[in-house]
Amino acid sequence: MHNYLILFNTIIAFGGWMLAIWFKLYLPFGDTNTHTFWQADATFLLLASVLGSHALAYLNLSPQLAPHRQFRISALATLMSTMGMLLLLSHIEPLQVLYFMVSTAGIALFTIALPGRLRQSAYLKINILDNLRELYQKRNLMKVWLKYRIEDRYAQTFIGILWIVLLPLSTSAVLAFAFSELLGADRLINGASWVTFLLSGLAVFTIFQTPLMKAKTSIVSSRNIIGKVYFPREILIILVIGETLIDFFFVFMALVVINITQGIYPNWHYIFLPVPIIILVVFSAGLAFFIAWISLIIRDLQQLISVVLQLLFYIVVLYSPELASADYAPIINLIPITMVVAAVRDIVLFNQTPDFVSLYYPLVTGIVMLYFGYVYFKVNEDRFMDFV
Repeated sequence: MHNYLILFNTIIAFGGWMLAIWFKLYLPFGDTNTHTFWQADATFLLLASVLGSHALAYLNLSPQLAPHRQFRISALATLMSTMGMLLLLSHIEPLQVLYFMVSTAGIALFTIALPGRLRQSAYLKINILDNLRELYQKRNLMKVWLKYRIEDRYAQTFIGILWIVLLPLSTSAVLAFAFSELLGADRLINGASWVTFLLSGLAVFTIFQTPLMKAKTSIVSSRNIIGKVYFPREILIILVIGETLIDFFFVFMALVVINITQGIYPNWHYIFLPVPIIILVVFSAGLAFFIAWISLIIRDLQQLISVVLQLLFYIVVLYSPELASADYAPIINLIPITMVVAAVRDIVLFNQTPDFVSLYYPLVTGIVMLYFGYVYFKVNEDRFMDFV
């Protein structure tokens, strides 16, 4: 158990450092031309601080710093790392140290403090590892259920499963016509046409949008099954994620075909494509778990989510650094999915390796959101029938 806590705090420390690097590069404060990456001295200092804080807790010198005081141990490790950077590593700017301290505190808040409070109010004890084992045992159920939902969705339609491709394709074509013909914005985006630019963004944005739209009704629409049969309720959210990924696969294949007609061919950079997609799936799943429960309590939230998603669609899918004002870039970059969409476009449209440092922010926030959202979902799982 103690080794698990050391690993957990180490992940928090390195997550905070990744965010500090990202903030230093993409926020308009200080000298963004100088930054610190993964130097050996900073890495060693982070590890030493985590191990040192746990050693002090293990010695049990004070009841205020006992081994079970996880949040306080994390705070001590952050304080030790911060002081060490300021005193020993002069090449690291104080602003980046400040980013690290704030980021690590925020991560610890959403992975230790708040989940701990939620667990205290849970009717049953929550064990993430046991929940994951149970999900693995139910994998055949999820496969069969997912296949049924895909087939049922298009069973009575004339075109059938082709709607998966036709809907985003038609949306991209309409938007491309509106911008290029009606608004006169007929210039190309780094050599890519409006259709390919929009379709690539729309395909990726769907991975974010669809789980959130369906999460708010997934529990209510399955109330008859929930009331009669026991199964891990998170399966309902996982099925939504599965449907979304299947839809993305077909849309992406259509995008590849359209790119070929535009002279943009598949390239070896495609091997990096799973990285931004997995990051987006993690982030979307965490939000979906959170929204699934909140929507049962606040029914008006469903309308608000639709408005916010519509706003994010126009910001993220249409955003291009070459065309947008630089004044809005920091704000737009703070939307985690912006960097993910940009990374996918780098791969499939511009034939270049994505900037992996730009993915630090969505990666860390996605993992934190998944952990917090899943715990929040499981804590309230037994109360679903009281609200549906």
